[in-house]
Amino acid sequence: MKKVIAHKGGAYLYPENSKDAILHSYEDYSCDGTEIDVRMTKDHVLVIMHDIDTFRSGNQLKLIRNHTYDELKNVLVRPHRIDWYLQYCENLISRDPIHDRYNLQLLSRVKQKRSYLMTLKEALMLLPKDHELVVEYKGTNEDYDAHETYQRILFDTIAPYSNKNVKIKGYDSHIGMYLKEKLGNVAVGTLVNRKTIANIDYPFDFVSIQNQLLLNQRELYQKCVSYHNRSRDLYVWTLDRYQDFLACSRFFEQYQTMPNIITNNPKVMYQLMNLHDVYGDQFEEQTKQEEMQKILNHH
Repeated sequence: MKKVIAHKGGAYLYPENSKDAILHSYEDYSCDGTEIDVRMTKDHVLVIMHDIDTFRSGNQLKLIRNHTYDELKNVLVRPHRIDWYLQYCENLISRDPIHDRYNLQLLSRVKQKRSYLMTLKEALMLLPKDHELVVEYKGTNEDYDAHETYQRILFDTIAPYSNKNVKIKGYDSHIGMYLKEKLGNVAVGTLVNRKTIANIDYPFDFVSIQNQLLLNQRELYQKCVSYHNRSRDLYVWTLDRYQDFLACSRFFEQYQTMPNIITNNPKVMYQLMNLHDVYGDQFEEQTKQEEMQKILNHH
């Protein structure tokens, strides 16, 4: 079975990229790994945060690169900007109403939770032996003092833990190739979109691509098929709904496999991945609405 990776620590269960999300995903049987986003503070500490600032997922507004870690460490990570998203989802005419209602229930619960910021070093120190940590470096074009500083800090932070199951990825091919050369046994991959499609031609260890781009962009489709055929790892994000999983499984049926899945809801995707392994070509028939309802009720 391919791997199920908790996106931002499992953002449908806890505030995204928070300490609680990450630690919970480390212990969750349905997670083979955890995906996180890192940014660099003013004093060169790598903290786990997706956005350039804490506006969307913090209780204070701070620009990460303009503050030291001491100034950021007490920021509460909370999904207090989630209201607009919930309202938007509730108004959608969905092709996947059962799963969407379930995800909305999860997000409504997450809305009430609070957690704390975590550093990359903390996440690496606490990483269990058999768990995979996929680190996405962010902010490479956002006026850091230099690419050289950022890539050196990434190397210095990750290198002491290179004996653990750590992978690192990003859009910047120069930083990626630097880390690949310096880190040795740490797998280094690339994120691809329409602008960075050429990154697939670099000798990276894996590729990560957004689900809709994979299915809708012909050139990316062909490149990823070629990459997959060379038996190199492929990660697809973010699969949270049954319809997304179904579209992805149809795409890969000809290879009798699935890519690694990055998801906000690892428990359900883990269940679907298991069913896909059991039923193969009959997966769609066996997981009709009634079966999906059972899976969601179970969780």
